[in-house]
Amino acid sequence: MSQTELVLPSPVVGSHPWRRRWPRLAWLVASVAVLIGVAALPWEWSFIDDTGMIGVLHAQQDVHGSVGGVLPAMRDWYGMDVSWGLFRPSWWVYAGTFYLLPAGAAHAVRLLMLALAAAGPLVLVARTAKGRATLIWTGAALAANVSVYRGLWYVSLQELSGLCFVGLGLLARRHPAVRIACFLVAAWFKSPFAWLLVGYGALLLFRRATRWWGALCLALGAGTVIAAADFARSGSYTAGFVLSTSRIVDNAQTAVFQLAPVAVVLVVGAVALRVRPRWPADPTGPALLLGGLGYLANLLPWQTGVHYASPYVYLIGAGAVVMLAPYARPAYRWLTVTGLALAVLVGLLAMTAGGRYVYRNAATTTGLRDCLLNLPDGSVVGYNRPEAWNRLNAILHYHRPDTRTQVALVPNGTTVAGLGYYVWEPDYGPGTPALRGGPAVCRTPLATVYQIR
Repeated sequence: MSQTELVLPSPVVGSHPWRRRWPRLAWLVASVAVLIGVAALPWEWSFIDDTGMIGVLHAQQDVHGSVGGVLPAMRDWYGMDVSWGLFRPSWWVYAGTFYLLPAGAAHAVRLLMLALAAAGPLVLVARTAKGRATLIWTGAALAANVSVYRGLWYVSLQELSGLCFVGLGLLARRHPAVRIACFLVAAWFKSPFAWLLVGYGALLLFRRATRWWGALCLALGAGTVIAAADFARSGSYTAGFVLSTSRIVDNAQTAVFQLAPVAVVLVVGAVALRVRPRWPADPTGPALLLGGLGYLANLLPWQTGVHYASPYVYLIGAGAVVMLAPYARPAYRWLTVTGLALAVLVGLLAMTAGGRYVYRNAATTTGLRDCLLNLPDGSVVGYNRPEAWNRLNAILHYHRPDTRTQVALVPNGTTVAGLGYYVWEPDYGPGTPALRGGPAVCRTPLATVYQIR
């Protein structure tokens, strides 16, 4: 009888499950903490209220109820956009539904929009490239877009909303109908996104299997451009457009400044990862790049700075990294670590600058709200910032409907009879020096309230 040998499995050497899971848990806790922090922000963290959308919605809700007032408000916004010369159907729907959310939930949604915009390029790179180093490079390129963080403050504007749908479209890799629909929604938030449809459609035409999708995409993009141009012909807002060489040159210089951080990250990452450029098999990267260049060209005669910059910076940066990432081949550890460290540093500096911008504006908005509510009731307050004076009036009445304190616009260098206080925000001009002779009542990061003697 043979002797039977009992074979026992050798113990597996490795970390405990909780050690492998704690980074994910830490990210989850941090994300929840950020959402809670954003949810605590009040509506009045911004003086930007595009076309007075909140006031229009509240006025219709007072007549038709919380839900019943949405459709009349959409009709009013459509009429206002026709008079302004703006074609943005997605915004009419967004404005009617977004402001039905509680304030905290609405702000958390804006943060989620930013996350979805970043998720699209990250997932594309994860599917085509090898290694975490390329994902780090992609994340740094997306984070270096300083202007995109302004979308978290400009709640009623459309750039971040459009980028959210671009990100969603990028996630729909195997569903061309969904991708094209998402790109169209983005273009109907902000019409220059139509150049993404045009670029993507043109590239799809070169492939026999995707020619019908390309024709549809190209037609939708061209149709959006034509509709936007038709709206703009007779608009009061778009009537301010003046085509001049000097303005184009100035805007081109501004665009170079806006693109600089992303360009640094792209170059440093390409060197560190030893990228060997070649024409990619997937047209998505080139389409993003073409869409970004078209978006930039569309803005050159108008405005390429502040929040206007975030879409073209995103599209150009994401397009370049999606094109290059599949051909990244890290070889020298010291070069990869050094290059990625520099790329991450640039991204972190951009995030810090964006966060500081959001904080200063939010603190100024809430600071002026609290300051004016503590002034003697019935005070007349001058403010040198256009649009913000009217928004501040609305904020005061939202918090104290019976207040008699009023804010009036005081253009730089002028005065208004009966003023008791004066708000000066230097970013909007020199103000009226004669109104700043009294003591400073309140100070915020961006504005100071003076008592007029």
